[in-house]
Amino acid sequence: MKDTFAQVLAREKRAGKERLALENQLKVESRERRRQVSHTEEAETRIRDEFTAIMKDSDAHTDMLRAEAREKCAAEDAVYQELEIALAAQLAQLQVQLADVQKDTRRRKQHCARRCPTTRRSSRET
Repeated sequence: MKDTFAQVLAREKRAGKERLALENQLKVESRERRRQVSHTEEAETRIRDEFTAIMKDSDAHTDMLRAEAREKCAAEDAVYQELEIALAAQLAQLQVQLADVQKDTRRRKQHCARRCPTTRRSSRET
């Protein structure tokens, strides 16, 4: 019986040592897991902050590009409007010149028509 008792006692001591070793291992692994989770959370927070900064920078850049595009478009519109006004004035001037040339041509034709029939008659008569 002493022998059995000694065996049980030895098993209990071994089991106690194993239990203590497993508890210590669990504490170490739990501590390591908490440390990993903490590092992961810090990295995630840092990445989210960087992402937010990038998005703000991107939004600011987009707004700047849109403003530049609006300014460029407005400047081009102003140039085209000035060009349109200049071309309209030039067109009006050319229309006046054309009307003058057409009027002068009509007068010459009328003058020639008055003079030429007489010339034709006299050439027929001879």
